[in-house]
Amino acid sequence: MGQIDLDGSNSTVKADVIRGQTGTTVKLGGVLDTDGNYIQTEKGGDLTSASPLVIDTDGDYFDVTGTTNFAAMTVAADRQFTLQFDGVLTMTHHATNLDLPGEANITTAAGDVATFQSTGADTVQCISYVKADGTAVVAASGAPSNFRSGFNCLQASTTTITVEGGEIDVDGTLVAKTADTTLTLSTAGDWVDDTNDTGGDKYIYIYINSSGKIEMNDVAPDESDTAGNTTGILRYNDTGTDTTDRRMIGWAYLNGSSQLSSYEVGNLKDGDVHNTVSRTDSTQNVVDDTSYGADLTNTQVHFYSSGRGIVAFNCHIVAPTRSGSNTIAAIINDGSDVAQTETGELAHSDALVSLNPNHAKKYPQGGITFEAKFKVNNGSRTVEEKTMTIKEC
Repeated sequence: MGQIDLDGSNSTVKADVIRGQTGTTVKLGGVLDTDGNYIQTEKGGDLTSASPLVIDTDGDYFDVTGTTNFAAMTVAADRQFTLQFDGVLTMTHHATNLDLPGEANITTAAGDVATFQSTGADTVQCISYVKADGTAVVAASGAPSNFRSGFNCLQASTTTITVEGGEIDVDGTLVAKTADTTLTLSTAGDWVDDTNDTGGDKYIYIYINSSGKIEMNDVAPDESDTAGNTTGILRYNDTGTDTTDRRMIGWAYLNGSSQLSSYEVGNLKDGDVHNTVSRTDSTQNVVDDTSYGADLTNTQVHFYSSGRGIVAFNCHIVAPTRSGSNTIAAIINDGSDVAQTETGELAHSDALVSLNPNHAKKYPQGGITFEAKFKVNNGSRTVEEKTMTIKEC
């Protein structure tokens, strides 16, 4: 059969079969009516991944086998074809040769399917990419700077910290993790510099980078952003075995035994995450100090303030047993006694006496050591329970 040339504006071809021989063409000047049938595309033979990837001419849909990465394709102009990837490889974005969604490289997974259009010889545009797991090839954007939801830091044991999943902006990259992360103090790889940095009483800090890796460091954040600015809340640090910028998400305090206490693990207050710790102790203390001294034990709490809100310290002290008729008082200490927090009560024959000193103040970013102190004017009091709660509002 030779050439069929339809150059009329309303020309229509209806045919049971049109067979073209080698070298013949069909030109349409109007509508091609398939008369209720369809134009068939064909699945070609499998393509073995190579650099460049060679697109065969025996079909329009191909399986790509193998794991060889590529950054270009060998293909004639004006073809549209679909590839199904059977394994993991990386396609490298190129603005002309291989234009990919998001202008970023794509690492394939088995079952991923992509459709391409060759706009010229060896010039390919990906016009659709569907991941086998149903997620988007380009993550949703639009999270505000310093956005954070989740990544709550908790003590899991005296030697481990659990960081819950969440979403967070790290230097313009929205990082999402659904699973919890466990950090172990004795594991060198869980520290920024790949060295176990426990030892002595000190604060440690929990960071996350733009790849989602969560690590500990004994160096505090020193930058408010990755450009090196130091105005405002300090969230970033780039020390360690590399110069990767990491955003702080939490903190903890190590005691002299290089262990964690449940009441000294918290968060940098950001987004919907709170920074609250609480300590309860039932050790009995017989207090006979007539000035604020050290008779009241186990009330000390280390706390890291982000510097962005009011830090509220609330203390509840139960002193049910007395020796003689005496006046009792309690005070909060944040490095020095805070006079305005002093509270007292004259106990006569009361079977149960409690004091509730509290304090609220805006502290600068950094560590604060809080504790409660107790005194009597004569005789003694037995304190049976102390509860300290610190919250950054």
